[in-house]
Parts: sequence; C-alpha cells; structure tokens
Amino acid sequence: MKILSILIIGILLFSGFSVISLPVFNDRNLQRSFDMRTNYFIDNLHVE
Repeated sequence: MKILSILIIGILLFSGFSVISLPVFNDRNLQRSFDMRTNYFIDNLHVE
C-alpha cells in the first residue's frame, strides 16, 4: 500500500513538474529531469 501511494505521488509530482517546466526548459533538459526522477523513484521502490 505504501509503495502504491509513493508511486501515485511521484506521478502527480512529475506531471505537475512537467507542466510547469515545458515553457521554461527545452526537451533535453526535460528528458534529463524525467530520467533523474524516474531513477530516484525506482531506487525508492527497491529500498521499500
């Protein structure tokens, strides 16, 4: 249950982050931040 809530929060955070960042960053920066965020949440899921 905790893992599911972490995943949902992560998706919500990323979707909000991407909407805010689209006008500001170019595609390469957005992709890099997405990769970092994905790796961060995957690491957390492995720790759980």
